[in-house]
Amino acid sequence: MQATTRGRWLCWFGRATRRYWAMAPRSYPWSGLLESDTPEGLAAAIGQVELFYGPAS
Repeated sequence: MQATTRGRWLCWFGRATRRYWAMAPRSYPWSGLLESDTPEGLAAAIGQVELFYGPAS
């Protein structure tokens, strides 16, 4: 996931939750956590946030 977002988003897999998670950079206008059960779903969720707020830098 880090490679997919080119390091712009902090992404990880929760061993306890068995879910994929992402957090935007601090300078981004949106703050919060995204989660999904698949890497593809997480990439889609990140895409939706970036579609609305613009790409993270």
